[in-house]
Amino acid sequence: MKKLLICLSIIVFFMAIRPICRADVLDPLDNSSAPVGTKVLVTYFGFQHLPEYENQDGTKVDIGVDIAYAAFRPVYFAGKVFGKTWGVNAVLPLLDISIDGADSETGIGDIVAGPFIFLYENFEDQLFLSFWEFASTPTGSSEVSNDSWWFQHQIALGWYPAPFSLDVCLNYWQKDEDATGADVSDAVEFEAVVGYAVTEKFRVGVQAAWWKDFDDIKAGGINIDGTKGENIKLGLNLGYMLQENLLVNLRYMQDIESESYTKGSWTYLRLVYIF
Repeated sequence: MKKLLICLSIIVFFMAIRPICRADVLDPLDNSSAPVGTKVLVTYFGFQHLPEYENQDGTKVDIGVDIAYAAFRPVYFAGKVFGKTWGVNAVLPLLDISIDGADSETGIGDIVAGPFIFLYENFEDQLFLSFWEFASTPTGSSEVSNDSWWFQHQIALGWYPAPFSLDVCLNYWQKDEDATGADVSDAVEFEAVVGYAVTEKFRVGVQAAWWKDFDDIKAGGINIDGTKGENIKLGLNLGYMLQENLLVNLRYMQDIESESYTKGSWTYLRLVYIF
């Protein structure tokens, strides 16, 4: 029982501090390039309802976690290097974390920042391949900070044969110890969304995400057996172009399979403003 409680406290904290820096903020047309000098501000308003944690053997434990957040993500397409478009982006999250039986915590989350480069750009065929590096820095409020450096290495593919769209992200998560002192496993994450333009302004998407840890969690030098997490999500995405430079998306994802992982729903509203 003690191992289970330690494990749950680590899992709950880990889920709470990573709501916006994960790759599964993917939306249709996300992986497209843009002309040099383009500035974009992406704003997320999200809510995660995670009532359960499912053990490796399928046993469900009530944890009662709710996470509300707002996050602001500026993206700048800065220039060309060897003919390839490159740029920088950053994420500033604001978090409110509520757990059954405990006081809620509110604060500024860890700042995430990093460069990106488009390895292949074909505007005529609307095909794009890019690499993004995200560094999560120990800069947030003590109540919600992970208090360590984590890195997310991402390969992103975008293909837009009208009226369809396909966005795919493959991520490798390289993680240090978290704020609880636990050694959290590196992980691989895959997400894809297939979209269809119903009208010139309205697009519908269907998407899925898969997460897989490589090892169990270690705490105090002790391996906590049965904590190598795996998760599958399915969801819908509705996008509408309010004007030429302003887009809104509503996305809902539901956990359909969890093993040593939380289980619940993930919802956010996204606003994209292009300067």
